[in-house]
Amino acid sequence: MTAAFRLNARIDADLAARVKKVQQRTGKSMTEVIHDALNKYCLDSSETQPLGALLHEVGLTGCVEGPSDLSTTYKKRLSSSLSVKTSNKRR
Repeated sequence: MTAAFRLNARIDADLAARVKKVQQRTGKSMTEVIHDALNKYCLDSSETQPLGALLHEVGLTGCVEGPSDLSTTYKKRLSSSLSVKTSNKRR
């Protein structure tokens, strides 16, 4: 593992003791334990975030114009649109 970023953090005695127990149980270095924990935290937090919240966070909610009820009427609107399109081809 090549270090791309050095991390310096202060933790309380209880957390330090728990990390040391993980170290002893797994035989991993402090760096490896913290790396694994941060990696798991990042994976878990990205998986549990609702899609709507993620879209809002990146600015994709409300960025287009259209009917305000589209999320509940899209099937009806799509069906109508396709009916018009296919009836025009039959002529």
